Amino acid sequence: MLRRATASASFPREAWRQVTLDAPAELALYGAQNRGFLEVTVANDSAQALIPGADHAIAFSFRLLDQRGEILPLEGIRTPLTRVVEAGTSHTQKVAVSIPAEHIEAAAAVRV
Repeated sequence: MLRRATASASFPREAWRQVTLDAPAELALYGAQNRGFLEVTVANDSAQALIPGADHAIAFSFRLLDQRGEILPLEGIRTPLTRVVEAGTSHTQKVAVSIPAEHIEAAAAVRV
């Protein structure tokens, strides 16, 4: 999921429909915080540049899903978009994922 400011004059709501994400199906977790990183590619097929902004208004986030595909209640960390994604181009970057111990058994999937 790519979070953004809801009222962004620089990137209209219609343009968001032409932005797609691709992330790997596997995630390796490390350490006591169950932290890992996904290589996520954002493709901007709109006619406008996707600009992260100084206030990090555009950031990647993730959701945890259980075995039934239901979203687990978790406020995950966000990873700011690191550079401008020009119209018609894509950008790949690492997105941080951390799964709290209380959710590790119930988590069946991560969706960015």
